[in-house]
This record gives sequence, structure tokens and C-alpha cells, in this order.
Amino acid sequence: MWGNYQFKVAASSARGHSGGILMVWDLSVFICSRVISLPNILIVGGCFSGSSITCYLMNIYAPQSRVLKRHLWAYILSFMNNNRGEYIIFGNFNAVRFPHEVVRVRFCPLEANEFNSFITNGNLVDVLLGGRSFTRANKAFTNRSLLDRFLVTNGIMSLFPSIMGSILSDIWSDHCPIILKNDVVDYGPIPFKLFHSWFNVDGFDEVVVNA
Repeated sequence: MWGNYQFKVAASSARGHSGGILMVWDLSVFICSRVISLPNILIVGGCFSGSSITCYLMNIYAPQSRVLKRHLWAYILSFMNNNRGEYIIFGNFNAVRFPHEVVRVRFCPLEANEFNSFITNGNLVDVLLGGRSFTRANKAFTNRSLLDRFLVTNGIMSLFPSIMGSILSDIWSDHCPIILKNDVVDYGPIPFKLFHSWFNVDGFDEVVVNA
């Protein structure tokens, strides 16, 4: 995996037509102390190397049913209230937050409100995703949705202030893989500023040419 065998694995088995959940971590990066495996969620608790802060990684494969999703959100909030630490919650939530996160897919305001309430009540931050606008699409690329994301606690944002996700190409699946990374990019001071509205100002072209 990483050129050595210093890694551990946790899994939640497939059930019926629903695939299982798998998590693999490098022992030199994350030290696991607890694993909880349930039908729609796999939880790995521990701490990152060099840190004493307890962190829970929650891998989600949410059910299609709105009622079952509501039970899953309630379970996660209850777990967070009873287990102090920082959280990284990720995977397929099978829910969207806003109408613009779906194309040719029915938007359910009630389901979205319940999902948004879960995020608010958990004091979670929806990590910015770049690369693509959607994480799931059918073969014809006509129906698209943003079903996959990362939700983190404020403590994670403090530990990794430049954290962001990048949606990659979907080659083998109808879901796109996402990379979560903490890249600090500093290109130095901005050489100049340009506003598109300036193009509509009379004489702008002449100013650029003369300069």
C-alpha cells in the first residue's frame, strides 16, 4: 500500500445490494484505539501521530430512506454528545443540502432541511470541494448530484486551517473519488487586480495599450 505493511484495516460488511465500507490507515499517521462497525457507518477512533487530541473518523454510507437517514443523523449526534473529541465525517450521505446540488434529480426540501439541521446541531463545517460540482452521475451524465462530502468539527479546522477537498474523475464508478488535503499554497502578493466591469468603461483598451 505504502511500500510497507504498516497499515491497519476496518470494515463494515456488505448487506444485500448495499456495498460495504472499508477504511485503511497508515500506522505512522494515525493510531487507532477504537472501531465501531454498523450497517451504515464505520467509526474509527484514535489520534493522529504527534497529537494527543482524540479524533473520530466516520465513514458514511447513508440509506436511501429518509426515515432511516433521520435515525442515522440522530445516532451520530448522540455519539458526538457522548464521546468528546474532533470529528471527520465523510462518505455517501445520499442527501443534498441545496437545490443547486442536483440536476434532473428531484430535490426534497424536507430531507435537505433535516440534513442541514444535522450539520448545524453537530456544529459541523462543510469542507469546501473543488474540481467538480457533483460527485455522482448516471452513465449518460444527465442526472447529477452532490451526495458525497466531508463534514468536520471546528477543532479539525484549527489543526488543518488549509483543509479542502478535491473531486476527481469518475472512471470506474458512478461516484467520484474525493481527496481531502491540507495544502498551504502561497504565491506571494498579487501583482495586479482586474475587474471585469472595467472592460465596459470607455477608454479602457487605450489605457492598457498605452501602459
